[in-house]
Amino acid sequence: MQFVENNTNDLSAKKILEVGTWDGPLAFKLKSKGYDVVASDIQNPDKTGFNVTSQITGLDVPYVRCSVYDLQRHFDAEFDVVIFFGVFYHLKYPILAFERIAKILKPGGRILFMGSGVSHHFESLEGLPLASEQANLFRQTLDAMDAAGVPLCLSYPGNYLNGDNWFMPNRNALAGWIKSSGFTVGAIQGTPNDWGVLSLRGWAEKTSDRTIHEHGLVGETGGFLSEVEI
Repeated sequence: MQFVENNTNDLSAKKILEVGTWDGPLAFKLKSKGYDVVASDIQNPDKTGFNVTSQITGLDVPYVRCSVYDLQRHFDAEFDVVIFFGVFYHLKYPILAFERIAKILKPGGRILFMGSGVSHHFESLEGLPLASEQANLFRQTLDAMDAAGVPLCLSYPGNYLNGDNWFMPNRNALAGWIKSSGFTVGAIQGTPNDWGVLSLRGWAEKTSDRTIHEHGLVGETGGFLSEVEI
């Protein structure tokens, strides 16, 4: 909650969307302070604790069950702030997710994000952890490359750390994803945690309605940007 309030200006005058709310602790906390907040998640709110929390607290937070990829089907460019915590590393298409969030933000709107990135836990493609000596060597190399501004990302088939985890970016890779989606990055911080991953957090502002094309078109102006149907 403190991170949200410290990285936005006057939330009382803003419309907020929390993407990936799950049980809704943050959404209900925002609502209890009088803020205008909407929650969304792919989960059934009857199966998580969201609806139970609403009944216990007496707080009415609108809930939209949808994927981050489908936000435009439910919302216009109507939000001042989107909170996107604990989601991007679970996704097959994280850049697309940031693009879709940009579409439902007002010009100058802000995204606040948190998630996991690469630090000092490394696994084989089959999910087998590397020996600590080898992992430490890799970490030193990655730290040096991150400090030099090189974007790097681990990629797994949804099995990293025995969870539904696909991509583990360093700070520069995450910044690149966000910049390519129409944002100007304000800040990204990273702190290693006890699980061997980097706890990433930061904010960015929507400064463009255009995203970076995937490929130029031969003999034509502009470029190609695929419309992925999820």
